[in-house]
Order: sequence, then C-alpha cells, then structure tokens
Amino acid sequence: MRHTMPSEAQTALTSSSLGTLLDQIENIQGKIGLGFGKSAIEILYLLDQADERLKKIQENGMPLSSEEAQYSSIIELFRRQTAQLIHEAGGISVIERARAAENPPEENWWWWPERIVSQKRSDALKKAAKTGAIVFVVLLIVIILYQVFLKPDPKVMAAQEAVQSAEQTAGDGDLQ
Repeated sequence: MRHTMPSEAQTALTSSSLGTLLDQIENIQGKIGLGFGKSAIEILYLLDQADERLKKIQENGMPLSSEEAQYSSIIELFRRQTAQLIHEAGGISVIERARAAENPPEENWWWWPERIVSQKRSDALKKAAKTGAIVFVVLLIVIILYQVFLKPDPKVMAAQEAVQSAEQTAGDGDLQ
C-alpha cells in the first residue's frame, strides 16, 4: 500500500526545496562576470525547476511571500546580467544548442536571452533618439527666442563693432 503525504507537508517540503534551489541560482548569479564560465548556463535549467516548483506550490494555495520575493529578485538580476551570462556561457551558440536539446516552452523566456539583449539595445537606442530630439528642440527654441526677443538692434551692433575696431587700432599704436 502506498502512503500519500498530506498536502501541507508536501508543500512544505517543496517550499524548502524551492528555497534551496533559489539559493543555488543566486550563488551562480553572484559569480557571473567573474569568469567562472560554463556554470552560467545552469541558471537556465535551474530557473525551469524553480518556476515549476513555484507554480505547484501556488496551485496548492500556500503562501510563499519570501520565495516569491527571492524569485523576483533573481529574475530582475537575470535581466540585468543577460549579456554577461551569454558571454560566460560560451556565447549564444552554446545556449542555442542547449535550448534545442531542452526544447523549452516559449513561456520560459529566459531560454532566449538574446531577445532580452536585443530589447535592451532597442530601448537604449530609443532613449538616445528621444534625448537627441529633446536637445534639438530646446536648442531650436533658444535660437528662436534669441532671434525674436534678445537679438540686439543692428545699429547697436554696428556701434559696438566700431568701438571694438577703434580699441583694436588704438591698441596697435595707431592713435589717429
């Protein structure tokens, strides 16, 4: 006869293993950028496991506020470290081979880190274009305001040029 574990006890074990799994992911993430290499790709597999366990626990209706917060933190750090993760994993070709072998569902977006990098580049380009457009508009407004309101009268400009010319001539020693 097979003995089944009560749902709460089973969830507690799963929650504990989820915490351990999340700690393991954080440990690997902490090494990204330090040149520890191929272990970076393990994050993709571990995220699959963590996501699956998190969903199972949530289905049982058990509260997981600390694990959910830790998972969110891991995801945010993953998004920031994506380019470094690709580099340390050995390049996108290594990730593509692992992805082909694993065949993850589209909802496991972390298997497509090149999309994240591409989106970051696109966002940075849009931000730079927007900033450039704002600077251009501000300069244009300043020029228009100067031309309309602050530009000196041509007579004043001519008088100022005559004074400067006379001062230059006097400075050269030609007092006549």
